[in-house]
Amino acid sequence: MYSIDAHGNGNLVVQCNNDNFVEVCDNSPLSQVEVSDNNAFDLSVSNTIDILSPLSYKLLQDLCAGYGYSVDIETISETCEDNFLQKYAVEHGYRFTENFLSEMNNHKNNFVDSVDFILAYLCYSFSFLKEPKNNCKNITELMNKICCSFSKCVYCLRPKCVDNLRSDIIPIIIKSIFDSNAIDSSYALKMTYSEMERLFLHFVTTLEKLIMGRVMKYWRYFCNENNGLFVNHSNPFDCAYRFYRVAAPDIDCPAAFTNKFGECISFMAVAKIDEMVNDFVDRLDCELKKNIFSKCCFICNYGNDAISNLDKLREKFMDLVEEEFNKRIIVEGVKDSFSSFLKNVLIWNKDEGGGINKVLVIDKIIENMRYILTNKANNAYRVINSFKKRLTLFKRRSLVSVKYSRAVEDLWELKLHPEDSRRFLSIKRKFSNKSRKIVNNKFCEMLNEKYRFLDGTIVDVVDWDKISKNLFPVAQETVRHLVDDEHAELSKFLSNARVIENINVLDESSIGTRKISPEEIDRLLKVSVNSIHGRNRYLFSSVWRNLIKSQKSDKRSEMVNNIFFSNELGGTGKVVSSAVNPVLMSSVGDSDPPCIATSVQNELPEVVSISVDLLGKEDKIINRWGLNIHPDDDKLISFIRRKFSNHIIDHLTRLFSSMLKNRAVLPSGIVLCDYSWTIVSRELSEIAIESVESIVKKQYVELDRVLSKARIVDVGVNSDSSCTIRRVTNVEKAELVKCVKNLISKRLSVSIRTSWLCVVNKSSTDVGYGYKEKPNYILGSAREGSWGVKLRYSDNISILKTRRRFSSKIKCVLRDKFISMLEKSHKFDDGTFIGPFTWARISRKLTPIAKEEVSPILEDQKEELEKIVSRSRVVVDLVDREITQEEKHIVLRNIMNLAHNSLKASFRKIWDYVISSSRSNSIDIKDYLSTNNCDVDCNDVDILRAEGDEKNHISQLKLYYKDDVSILNVRKKFSSEIYRRISNKYNRMIEERYVFSDNTTIGMYPWRDISKKLLPIVKKEINPIVEKEREKINEILLKSRVDISSPNRSSKAIITRELTSEERGYILEKVMKSVYRKITDSVSQIWNKIIKSSSVGLMCLKEMERSELDNIKLEFFGILGSIVNEVVDFLLSDTNTSSLSSFDDITANIYHIVSERSHSLFCECGFLSRVESLLSDAKIVDASGKYRFVTDEEKKLLLKEFMAIIGTDRDFLIRKRISKLDSLSFPAELDLKVNSESPNKHESNVYSDGIYLLIENEHRYAKMASFKNVTNG
Repeated sequence: MYSIDAHGNGNLVVQCNNDNFVEVCDNSPLSQVEVSDNNAFDLSVSNTIDILSPLSYKLLQDLCAGYGYSVDIETISETCEDNFLQKYAVEHGYRFTENFLSEMNNHKNNFVDSVDFILAYLCYSFSFLKEPKNNCKNITELMNKICCSFSKCVYCLRPKCVDNLRSDIIPIIIKSIFDSNAIDSSYALKMTYSEMERLFLHFVTTLEKLIMGRVMKYWRYFCNENNGLFVNHSNPFDCAYRFYRVAAPDIDCPAAFTNKFGECISFMAVAKIDEMVNDFVDRLDCELKKNIFSKCCFICNYGNDAISNLDKLREKFMDLVEEEFNKRIIVEGVKDSFSSFLKNVLIWNKDEGGGINKVLVIDKIIENMRYILTNKANNAYRVINSFKKRLTLFKRRSLVSVKYSRAVEDLWELKLHPEDSRRFLSIKRKFSNKSRKIVNNKFCEMLNEKYRFLDGTIVDVVDWDKISKNLFPVAQETVRHLVDDEHAELSKFLSNARVIENINVLDESSIGTRKISPEEIDRLLKVSVNSIHGRNRYLFSSVWRNLIKSQKSDKRSEMVNNIFFSNELGGTGKVVSSAVNPVLMSSVGDSDPPCIATSVQNELPEVVSISVDLLGKEDKIINRWGLNIHPDDDKLISFIRRKFSNHIIDHLTRLFSSMLKNRAVLPSGIVLCDYSWTIVSRELSEIAIESVESIVKKQYVELDRVLSKARIVDVGVNSDSSCTIRRVTNVEKAELVKCVKNLISKRLSVSIRTSWLCVVNKSSTDVGYGYKEKPNYILGSAREGSWGVKLRYSDNISILKTRRRFSSKIKCVLRDKFISMLEKSHKFDDGTFIGPFTWARISRKLTPIAKEEVSPILEDQKEELEKIVSRSRVVVDLVDREITQEEKHIVLRNIMNLAHNSLKASFRKIWDYVISSSRSNSIDIKDYLSTNNCDVDCNDVDILRAEGDEKNHISQLKLYYKDDVSILNVRKKFSSEIYRRISNKYNRMIEERYVFSDNTTIGMYPWRDISKKLLPIVKKEINPIVEKEREKINEILLKSRVDISSPNRSSKAIITRELTSEERGYILEKVMKSVYRKITDSVSQIWNKIIKSSSVGLMCLKEMERSELDNIKLEFFGILGSIVNEVVDFLLSDTNTSSLSSFDDITANIYHIVSERSHSLFCECGFLSRVESLLSDAKIVDASGKYRFVTDEEKKLLLKEFMAIIGTDRDFLIRKRISKLDSLSFPAELDLKVNSESPNKHESNVYSDGIYLLIENEHRYAKMASFKNVTNG
C-alpha cells in the first residue's frame, strides 16, 4: 500500500518495509478557532446532542487525514461499506435514521459511478503500447514508461472527479445533513452545527479518498492481468517521480473546503452563511419595496408635482438603500451574529504559521450582502418607474386619471392622514361590493319570478333606459339598509380621523397633524351621502347591463346549439308548410342516447314536397357534403360534430397540461416543455390521436345513426319552385360517411394544434418579435423584450432574415467539417479517434472544434447585424425614435447571446444528420481477413479495461453504432412507458384513497415517509415492463456486432465481429443495472412531482364562490369593452393604414395599450382587491372530504389561474374587435415588396412557402407575422 504527501511533494515519498508503504507528512498548516459557549447567534435546537468537546487541531487532522493523493487502500476499503456512517455515529454516542443512511449511501454510490465514468479514460494512459514505434529495451524500462503514463493520466483525471464532487454531490449532501435528525436513546434530536460540520467533513473526505481507491483498483487489476511480465507491483507514482520527475500537483485544501471570503471555509459553512445572507437580504428587500411603494403613494396622493417628486426619489434611491442597509446591520447586530457563528466554524489555514483574520472575513461577508442587495433592489426601483409610467399615461388619456383619494381631497378641501385616507376608501369599497352582490341577486330573482311592477308591466330582458324608472326604486330599497350602515360606520370612523396641514412628500413626514373638527366631519358625511347616491345609480345600471348581457348570450348559445324541427301534415298526408318549431335540442344531453336526437327524423314521411323558399343555404350544404342534405339534418350533424369537438379539445387541454406539469418524456427522448408546435407536432399528434380514440369512436356511432335517417332535397324534379325530400340511399350514406370522416380527421388535427397552443400560451402573449409578456396583474409590470427595447416590426424581420442566412452558412460549414473529420479518422488531443458515436458521447470533444470553425461566420453576422441595429428605430407607445448608442450595444449583445445559445442545439442536429446520412456498411472480420490476406499478431501485454473484475475486458468493446442506437431507442421507449405507468399508478392510488396493508391511507406525504410502502407496489406494477425491456434488449444483442476496426485505417468500411455469449451476458446485465438505477431515481422523482403539482384550481371552489368570480369578470369586461373600442377607433383614425407595416404596428400598439389600461383598471377600480378578498375567505374540499380554508400559497395559485383567464379573455376581446382589420388588403404594395426582395426564382419560392427555416423557438412571432403578410398578398 502506498501514500503520497497531500501537497504532492515528491521528495517526501519514502519506501517502507515489505508493504512498500509511503507515509503522509503530518505538518499540514491547519488552524482552529475555539468554540465559545455564549453564542449570540444560536444555530441549534434546545434539545441537542452535545457530547463532543470543542474541535481541536488533532480533531481536524483526523477528519481530513488522507485527503489528496493518498493511496492507503486498507483505510479506504473500510469506508466502502454501506454501514460506515452508522459506525461513525455509534463511535460518537448516537445513531442515524434509516432514511438518512439510505440517502447518504445513495449519494456515495452516485459519486462512485461518476468517478468510474471519468476514470474510464485511464485506459488511454496505455495507448502508447499500440504504437508500432514503441521499442522498449527491457521490462523495467517498459514498466517505468507505464508508471509515468499512468501517473500523468491520474493527475489529469483526479481534479475532474473533485470538481464533480464539489459541483454535483456536495450540495445535496449538505441539504441531507441539514434536514437530518440523530437518535439518542429513543429520542430524535437535532444535531448542533459543529456536529453537522464534523459529519460533513468526515463524509466528504471519505468520498475524496475513494477517488484514489478507485484509481489503485485500476492499477492492481492491470498488474494482475500482466503478472507474467510485471512481477514488481511497486508504487506507480513513486516510480514516475524517481525516473521522470513527474510529481503530484499541489493541493491547497481538501475537497470539503472552498476559498470564500478570503479564507478556506467548508462548503457547509458557506451554505449556512449564504442562508443567513439571503434571509437578511430578502427581508430587507421586502421592506424596501414596501417603503418605496408607500412613499410613491404618498407622493401621488399629496404632492403638487408628483412626477418631479418621483424623479427626485429615483435620484436618491441608492442613498436610501445604503442608509437602510447600514441601519439594519447595526440594529440587527449582524456582525455579532456572524462573529458568533464563525467561532463554530472550522477554517483551513492556507499560510503555515499564519493566523485567521476573522474581522476581514466578516467585512467581506457584509460587502457580499451589500452587493446582493444592490442587485435585488432593482425590484424596488421598478416600483418608482411603474408609478411614473402610470401617471404619464393618466395625463395622456381622457378617462378618469386620478386616484379617488386625490379627487376626495380636492372636493373636501382638506388632507386626511394617509392611514385614515386608506381606511376611508376601504370602507367605501366594502359596502360597494356588498351592494353589488345584493342587487345582482335581487335582479336575478325578479327575472326568474317574472316580477310585476306597480304599473302592471312584467320585468323583461330590455335595456336599462327602458326599465330604469321601474327598476331603480326597487334596487334602491334593497340597499337602503347598507346605505345606513355605511353612513354609521363612516361617522364612527371620522370621529377619530386626523387632518394634516404641512407635509414633506419625499420623506413621508407630516407636521402639524390635528384632529378633524365636527364641521369638517359634517361636510365630509354630506359629500359622502351624495357620492353614494351617484355610485348606486351607476352600480344598478352596471349590474343590470351585465345581467341582461349574460342572459342574451345564454339565449344565443341555446339557439345555436339546438336544432328545431316542424312537420305539419294536412289531411292528405302532404306537407302544407314548414316552420321552425321550438323543440329544444338542449334536452339532448351528453348522457342521453343518440337516438333521442334523431327522434324527429322518424316522424317524417318517406317522400314529401315542399317549397324551395323554405330551405336555404343549398349551395353551402352541397359544397360541404356533395349532396343537398336537408338543412335541419345539416344542423344536427354540425351540432354533434361541435359537441364532440368541444369534448376533444377539453380532453386534450387537460392531457397536455398534465404532460407539461409532469415534464413528460416523449418517445424521442425529448423532455416536454413549451416548445413551438413545429418541434413536437409529430409525437404529440400520435399521443393525442391515441388518447381521443374512444371519443372519436363514440362520435362515429352517433353520426352513423343520424346519417342513416338523413334526408336529401331534390330541387327541380317536378317544378323549379318546389323540391322533393326523400330518405338517403345506402350509396349516398356511404359517401356521406366518407366525407364526415375526412372532415373529422381535418378538424382533429386543428383541435390538437389549437389545444397545444392554448396550453403553452395560457400565461403568455406574444406582443411582437422578441417580446413575450406575462400577465402583469400579479407580478406588477410586463418585462421588456428579449432585445431590451422594442424595435419596429420591419427591423425585427430584418434581424430574423439575417440570422437565418448565417444559420444556413453555419450548417453547411459544420456539415463539411464533420464529414471531413470522419473520413480522415480525426485524432483528438487525448489520443482518441473520432467515430460514429452519439452526440452525448462526443460533444465534449467536438464542441470546441465546431465553435472555432464557426467563429468567423459569427463575426461576419455580428458586423451585419450591427448595421441593421444602427438604422433601427425604437417604438415607444405610438411613436418611434432613433436608437441610442447604449441601446444599440444592448440590443446587439442580446442578439448575439441568442445566437451563441442556439449553437449547441445546432451542433447536435448537424452531427446527427452527418452520421445518419454518411454511415458505412460493416464488414465481418472473417470476410475482411480472407479478402485482404492479413495475419493478426497478438500483443503480449493486455490493455487496461474499464473495471476491476474478471469480465472487465468486455467493457472495452465498442458496439456497432446501429446496435448501440437500437438499444438506446429501446431504453427510451420503455423508460417513457415505465414513467407513465408509475405516474398513472400514483394518481390512481391518490384518487381512490388507497389503503395499505397496515390500514393507513395514502396521502401527500414526503417520499422518505411513504417510500417503504410504495416501493413494493411500484415494483409489482413495472416488473412486466422491465422483463419485456430485458427481452427486447437481449433480442438486439443476439444480432449485435462489435466494432473492432482500427481508427488509423484509411478504409471507410467498419470491421465487425459477432458478440460472444459471455460478452452478450455481461452487456445485458450492465444495461439492466443502469435501467434499475434509473427506475430507482424515477420512482421518487415522479412522486415528488405529483405531490408538488397537486395544487388546487378554481374548479375546486364552491359553486357560490365561482359564481362570484364570474360576476367580477363580467363586470370587468363590461367596462373594458368601451376602453378597447376607444383605443381601436383612436388608432384607426389617427394612423395611416395604407401600408402593411402600419397594419402590424397598429395591432401591436392596440395590444400594448389595452394591456396597460386593463391592468390599471383591474387594480385601481377594486377588482383585484375583490378577488383577493373573495379568495381569502374561500373554502375547498380536502382529502378527507371536509371543507377547509385555502392557504396563502393556494390563494396565490388560484389568483394566478384567474388572472390567466382574464388575460386570455382580454386578448380574445381585442382580436374580435380588430378582426375587421384582417379584411384590409395591400395587393400592390405586397407584390412590389415580393418582387423587389425576390430577385430569383428560389427566393420567390421561399416567400411563397412562408418560412423556410426555423431557428429553434425564439422567432415564433416573426415567423407567424411574416407568413401572414406573404399569404395575404
